[in-house]
Amino acid sequence: PNIFARTPVVEFLQSQKRNARVELGDLTPNAGLVLRVPTVRGAGPLAIRHFAQAMDRPYFWRAWQLLNTGYFVSYVDKETAKPLFRDGNIGVYGPAYGIAPAYVAYRAQVVGDEEALGILAPQPPATSTFAYGRDALLANPVAQEATGRGFTRRARLGSLDSTRIAVEVDTTAPGVLVVSEVFYPGWRAFVDGREVEIVRTNYLLRGVPVPTGAHHVQIVYDPTSVKAGAMVSILSLALAVTLVLRGGSRRRRALTWSGVIAVGALAAFAVWRALTPM
Repeated sequence: PNIFARTPVVEFLQSQKRNARVELGDLTPNAGLVLRVPTVRGAGPLAIRHFAQAMDRPYFWRAWQLLNTGYFVSYVDKETAKPLFRDGNIGVYGPAYGIAPAYVAYRAQVVGDEEALGILAPQPPATSTFAYGRDALLANPVAQEATGRGFTRRARLGSLDSTRIAVEVDTTAPGVLVVSEVFYPGWRAFVDGREVEIVRTNYLLRGVPVPTGAHHVQIVYDPTSVKAGAMVSILSLALAVTLVLRGGSRRRRALTWSGVIAVGALAAFAVWRALTPM
């Protein structure tokens, strides 16, 4: 069968307006990219370490909540809850917990990885003191006063793509904006244009400290490797120019210069994009 076919289940998922991920389980787990359905596990065989460890940990049901999972696709089981949508023996189920693409935490504490896992997914299963939507477990301290309480007037995801995330927040107290995206090096955060640190939060997510009031938060992918690549391009272009000037016929130099100018324009554009993340 064509696992990438536009089935009724796929059409149902594509029609949903809720900003949430889909867990496909064993049912074509790599189809999300082709079908344009946001999935939890992505489309590749490689996984980020903290994400992989969270997925492999027993009883870590909260991982689905942290990853903003709003739909579960699986075979229909008469003993489970009624599916939101059903096509034959395949059903789409909703979560048994609240989710959000982002929230502001006013009660934050710095903990190690093992302690964070113990809080989020106790072994054996037990009642956890962690409150989703209120708490944040930080891998590193942030330079911000923690009040322990506050009210979020707004935490709205403005845009989300592979290189840029925008969130509008409005709070009554300082807090940590927890974004339901897996922590990964190379990302930078800006609050009203001022760069702030991204801290790994809740073991596998990104956290951005935000002050009291209304603010515009942008998280952009701007890795050092891109700048290094741009510099290599510039050096390569300079070497090419040097070789052209050292020899060759006039016509060959003219043709080569055309190519150098074209490559130079592309390199200049690449450098401009690399150095202007905002």
